[in-house]
Amino acid sequence: MDRLHREAQLVRKAIKMYGGSFMAALGDAMDYADNNNLAKIRVTWNDEWQQYLEMGLSLESRGK
Repeated sequence: MDRLHREAQLVRKAIKMYGGSFMAALGDAMDYADNNNLAKIRVTWNDEWQQYLEMGLSLESRGK
């Protein structure tokens, strides 16, 4: 799995646990995004991506 998809997996997991309705919809869109659109989501919502990535990494380290 490449880095973008690995990060997206962690971001989606955190969004589903902690995100509001808009972010949940964005997480759902990520499930269907191709590489190009996934990269666009990452660039457009970079601050949120980083925030949820940290949350996702924390969840993973705690086995959740």
